[in-house]
Amino acid sequence: GGGGGGGTCSGGECSGGAAGRKDLANALRQSAAYLEAARSAAAVLGKPLVVEEFGLAREGEQLTPSSGTASRDAYYRWVCNTSAALPAAGVNFWAWGGEGRPGSAEAAASALVPSAELVGDPPHERPGWYSVYDVDKATHAAIAECAARFALPPPAAAARATAPP
Repeated sequence: GGGGGGGTCSGGECSGGAAGRKDLANALRQSAAYLEAARSAAAVLGKPLVVEEFGLAREGEQLTPSSGTASRDAYYRWVCNTSAALPAAGVNFWAWGGEGRPGSAEAAASALVPSAELVGDPPHERPGWYSVYDVDKATHAAIAECAARFALPPPAAAARATAPP
């Protein structure tokens, strides 16, 4: 996972921290270096690049659906746009929580206490840490915009587009 407190990144996962935009700037800087290294490695290997499991904690590292997602939404858009320009073959954010919610306050405060609901986070992370909930409409819009950037035409349309006249 992305770690705690001050806005840290590991791979594509970054914690939001209480510092908000400062942590977003840190996440963007670290992610830019990570994506460039991944692009270079994919080119050397002759393999497509898929940017997966990127995420940013909610504002103030809160876990509830009522907490803000503005930094996360900006981060998702940046990762998508940057990945498309590399070019990457696709992207996959972390993690869909849907209708799930962190269980007890005790579970939400510690990765060591099981949550009543599965919200996309692995056992070593606090439940809700990177969760995209069903009510996160602005995040859904960022994801939809990203999906459209990587959308392929339906197979029949692709065949017609490449078929000789």
